Amino acid sequence: MELAFLKAKQRFSKINGDKESKTKVVLNVNYPTKDPLLNLADYFCWSVQRIFERGEVRYYNYIKDQVKLVIDLYDKSKYEGWKNYYDNRKNPLRAENKISPLKH
Repeated sequence: MELAFLKAKQRFSKINGDKESKTKVVLNVNYPTKDPLLNLADYFCWSVQRIFERGEVRYYNYIKDQVKLVIDLYDKSKYEGWKNYYDNRKNPLRAENKISPLKH
């Protein structure tokens, strides 16, 4: 994070010259045991990841009514016709959305 912040400051200086940035950046590290909302966000993301990596939908099925839309930005073959947009009505996520392992 620190390197990314320093890079952003360098880019700002390159574009804006000597103009001073008045932005104050504060990073707070939170732990899931102290912030239950982090657990919810992690579970949502993890359940979607399980579909794409393993074709496993059982965890996602518990929360799918709370998920309005999932967009697969990496599947360019389905861009046409918005087939990479998944909702619970027209185009739900299924086990068939599992992606093939990357070939090296």
